Amino acid sequence: MPIFALTDKTATVAGIQRGTGISSDHSMSNCTSCRWLHELVPLQRLPQTALHCRQSCLALDCPDCDIEMCKDPGPCPLGKTTDMCGCCTVCFKGIGEECGGPWGVFGQCAHHLSCIKIPGRERNDPVSDFNNVGRCYALP
Repeated sequence: MPIFALTDKTATVAGIQRGTGISSDHSMSNCTSCRWLHELVPLQRLPQTALHCRQSCLALDCPDCDIEMCKDPGPCPLGKTTDMCGCCTVCFKGIGEECGGPWGVFGQCAHHLSCIKIPGRERNDPVSDFNNVGRCYALP
C-alpha cells in the first residue's frame, strides 16, 4: 500500500504498492497562488475556490508505468482491476475488506459491493470524505 507524506511544499507518493521504493513529487506551487485568491474572488464564491485549491494542491502524481515492477496479485476470485495509477493489476476487494482512501489507495470493491466510508470529523467536507478509508459491503 502506498505511503503518503504531505508537507506545505510537496506532496509525495511512494510507490510501495508496486515495490519500487521510488517516490514521485508533485510541486505545490499551485497552493501558493491559491492562498492569495481570497483577495481576488468575490466572497460568495470563496468556498468553491478554496475547495478547488485544496484539491489541486494534493493532486496525485504517478510515476511512469513499469509492469515489471508490479507484484503478482495472485488469484482474484472477485475479479481484477488496476491500481490507483492504472498500471499494476490488483484484485477487487471483498466483503469487510478495506477500500477507498485518498485516490483509492486501499482498493476498489467488487462490482456487486459498495465502499462505505465512516464520516470524518468534518462531515460535510468532500475532501475529508475523499480521504476516508471504508469497508466493502453488499447493499440491498
